[in-house]
Amino acid sequence: MKLKVILVLMASALAGPVLAAERDSGVYVRLQGGVAQTDERKLGIDDRSKAFRAVAGYKFNRHWGVEGGVIGLGEATDSVKIAGRTTPLRLEASGFTLGGTAKLPLGKHEDKGPFIAARAGVAWLESKGRVLQSGNAFNLKKERKASGYAGVAAGYDFTPNFGVSLNVERFQSGKRAKADSTMISLGGEYRF
Repeated sequence: MKLKVILVLMASALAGPVLAAERDSGVYVRLQGGVAQTDERKLGIDDRSKAFRAVAGYKFNRHWGVEGGVIGLGEATDSVKIAGRTTPLRLEASGFTLGGTAKLPLGKHEDKGPFIAARAGVAWLESKGRVLQSGNAFNLKKERKASGYAGVAAGYDFTPNFGVSLNVERFQSGKRAKADSTMISLGGEYRF
């Protein structure tokens, strides 16, 4: 009889965390929209444009997860000097991301209330440039680059399945013309 009681108590102790982990894990999607401030020192581009990010991810538990998605950092435009002439230049970057996430709930309830989060990973971005000269558009060579990205977020989970966040993320694109982009966005996340 004592052995049965001990086995039942041990099984209950082990099953609790497993069931809790299942409840806190799962698939989620997040859509973000905002602005990207792009700074390219070599060509002298410093501009702000609309940006978006769409992500799908998996939470291992309430604190850790992985995610991948697409990103569009918009089109930065500025005037640059080429051969002594001021010429309009457009620089656009978009691509894919894959990274990890960490989330820390700040409220009394772990699945509702305020939170802070951090993200980091690899972004594969393609940069395209276009020079406008004498009414003609000349496309510059496309550049593809894999580089690290990092970001932070603060938000509020209204339900265990839905929350919103303010996100700040930093990306780098281009090999020859290295452009740093800081994306500031509002996001909505749905957890299945």
